[in-house]
Amino acid sequence: MTVTLRPWMLDDAGLLVDMMSRVDFSYEDEALRCKEVWQARCALKEMLQKEDSNGDFYRAVLLDGEVVGHVQSARMSGFSCYEGQVGCMLVGSATGRGVGTEAVRQMVEMAFARRNYDRLTAIVYSPNVASQRMVEKVGFTLEAKLQAGVWKSGYFYDAYIYGLLREDSGIQYRLMFNV
Repeated sequence: MTVTLRPWMLDDAGLLVDMMSRVDFSYEDEALRCKEVWQARCALKEMLQKEDSNGDFYRAVLLDGEVVGHVQSARMSGFSCYEGQVGCMLVGSATGRGVGTEAVRQMVEMAFARRNYDRLTAIVYSPNVASQRMVEKVGFTLEAKLQAGVWKSGYFYDAYIYGLLREDSGIQYRLMFNV
């Protein structure tokens, strides 16, 4: 089993629609789901623009060469320019196999090594125990719980805020060109 990350391309619109059709959106924002190729092209254009202007990273998660998910690190708006937020979504067949853990681990390494972040944040809804375990395995620690912090599908869920500091990750920032 080989997990790799690769940049999304505009030509991936069909792959993004297919991937999102196989993702359980129970703990994701349904407004993010691309159901049509034109929606996916718009989303990919926005991702690519943010990657160029903000230094965000948006990557397709590949399992043995097949797109099975999406992982990202993006600057947190309204916060320090040295803080990013990490997120991951996977198709059902890729869950429970360590794919998400490896994808997030690679994204954390990329974000700390290639962007001047001092910390990364991950926000996980309380019933999403698998994602809680995943970020903890990567090294994130639970920093806060927002009681009834999220309204999703007719329910209030607690939102768990996880953090990882660069100094705790052991990853050094490397000035890179042509990234």
